Amino acid sequence: MSLIVTLLGFFIIKFVLQFPFYYKNWKRAALLVLLTSLTVAPLITMLYHETETDFLFVYVAMILFDAVVLYFLLLPNIWKAALASFIANTIVIVYFYLGNG
Repeated sequence: MSLIVTLLGFFIIKFVLQFPFYYKNWKRAALLVLLTSLTVAPLITMLYHETETDFLFVYVAMILFDAVVLYFLLLPNIWKAALASFIANTIVIVYFYLGNG
């Protein structure tokens, strides 16, 4: 899967899945989804193709990174941030695995 397709997929999946949690601040949420997609997608693509990294640690790091970003930059509700991050990143990592075989 090319990097552009990965980035678009990450952005669309994360935005659609996090929109119900942050519908009042949807513009800021869209910018944060873009930020996290632009940082995470190239990193995990490189890790997947160039190294033998265990992706359980990458998956947990993605969830923690998104939860911290959502908590500090959007709304200070840790349970909402953790749940939104867990749901979105679970679907994103499945999308990534399906696209890369």
